[in-house]
Amino acid sequence: MVVSAEQARQKAEARRQRILAKSAERLDMASNGMASKEVEHSVPLSPVRRRRNQNKKKKTVEKLRLTLHATKLKNVAGLGKGISDPYANVTLVTSGRELILGQTEVVKNSIHPTWTSSFLFDYNKGEKMSIEVSVVDEVKKGSDIPMGSAAFEIGDILGSQGSIKGKELKEGGMLHARISKVPSRSAGKLSLRLEGKDLRNVEISKSDPLFELCRTYDGGKSWTPVYRSEYVMNNLNPDWKAASIDVNALCDGDLKREIKLAIFDYERKGENKPLGAFYTTVNDLMQSENSKLIHSGNGSKAHGTIFVHECKITGAEPEEVKPPEENDVAEEEEAEAAKKAEEERAAAMKAQEAAAAAEAEARRRDIEEAESARKAEEERAAAKKAHEAAVAAEAEARRRDIEEAEAARKAEEERAAAKKAQEAAAIEAEARRRDIEDAEAARK
Repeated sequence: MVVSAEQARQKAEARRQRILAKSAERLDMASNGMASKEVEHSVPLSPVRRRRNQNKKKKTVEKLRLTLHATKLKNVAGLGKGISDPYANVTLVTSGRELILGQTEVVKNSIHPTWTSSFLFDYNKGEKMSIEVSVVDEVKKGSDIPMGSAAFEIGDILGSQGSIKGKELKEGGMLHARISKVPSRSAGKLSLRLEGKDLRNVEISKSDPLFELCRTYDGGKSWTPVYRSEYVMNNLNPDWKAASIDVNALCDGDLKREIKLAIFDYERKGENKPLGAFYTTVNDLMQSENSKLIHSGNGSKAHGTIFVHECKITGAEPEEVKPPEENDVAEEEEAEAAKKAEEERAAAMKAQEAAAAAEAEARRRDIEEAESARKAEEERAAAKKAHEAAVAAEAEARRRDIEEAEAARKAEEERAAAKKAQEAAAIEAEARRRDIEDAEAARK
C-alpha cells in the first residue's frame, strides 16, 4: 500500500502526540503515587525529591514564541490609494476558551509583510490548542479592511519541517506561522543605539534610512527581522533612537550566535530598498561600543559606516546550574520521545520524497510517451503529406502531358488545314490563269 506524504506526516504527528501524552500521564501517575506513599508512610520528602516532583509537573508545559509573515496578499487599498498597510490580530484558542495574544505592528506599503512582533504563550503538551490570525489593512481615514484569516493547530506547526506552516487565505496570498521554543532563562533586553555615516543615497533628494536586526532559523539560509527601527527622513547620517530588543527573540540567549544588521531606504510606495548589511554577534556589538563597523552594500565597495554608541544587556537572569540529582528519568523519556518523533518525521519526509520522486518519474514517462506519440503522429502526417504531394505531382504531370498532346494535335490540324487551304488557293489561281489564257486566245 502506498502511503502519501501527508498521511505519513499525520501518522508521525499522532504517534508523537501519543508519546507526549503517555509521558505526561506517567509523570502524573508517578507524582500521585509518590504523594500517596508520603501520606501512607508519613515520611517527608527531601528538598531534591520535592523539586524533582514539581519539575515533573512543569514538564508538560512549554513556553513558545509565535512569529508571522505573509506573501502575495491581496492589495485591498483601492484604486489610486497605493498599497495596503497590513497588521495581524492573534488569538489563542484552547479548550473552548479564547485568549487574545495581541496585535502586530503595521507594515506600511507591503503585500509581503514580515512582522517583527512575536507572541509568547504556554503550550500544554497533549492538549489541543490553536492559533487564529486575522490580517487587516489599516486605513487612516475610514474603517480597516479585512485581508484574510487562518487558523493553525499548534501541534501541526510543531510537527512541520522547521516548525513553520503556511496556509492560503481565501482572499488571496499565503500566511505563514512559525513557532519556536523559548529558553527557560530570560537573557534580558539589549539596549542598542546606532548612528550611520555617509550611507548610500538611492533617492532624488536623500535616502530615508532604517535598520533591521535579523535572526536565522536555518543556519543562515534565510533571515527573519526581529526588530525594525523608525526611519530618519532625508538623512545619510542618521542617528537612530535607542532600541530595546529581547535577547532570547534575537539569538535564543546565545551571544555568540550570528545575527544580521540590514539597512534599508524607507519607501512610501512599494518595498523598502536595501542599502547594505553586515553580519555580527551580540558580543561583537557590545565590544564595538563607541567604535565603528563597516557597512557593506552590493559588491566589495563600502557604502558608509555604522557607529555603535550604546550596546548593553539589562535584566538578564543568572544561569541556573541544576544539581546532578535533578536529572531524572522524565528528561530521558522526553529525549527518547523527541528522538522517535524526529525519526518519524524523517521517515515521513523520506516517504514524501519517495512519493515525489515516483510522481516525477511517472510524469517523466508520461512526457516521454506523449513526446513519442507526438513524433509518431508528426511522422505519419509527414508521410501522408509526402504521399499526397507525390499523387498531386503525378496528376499534374499527367495533366500537362494531356494538355501538350492536345496542343500538338490542334497544331497538327491547323497545319493540315493551312496546307489544304494553300493547295486550294493554288488550284484556284491556276484555273484563273488558264481561263485568262483561254480568253486571251479566243480574243486574238
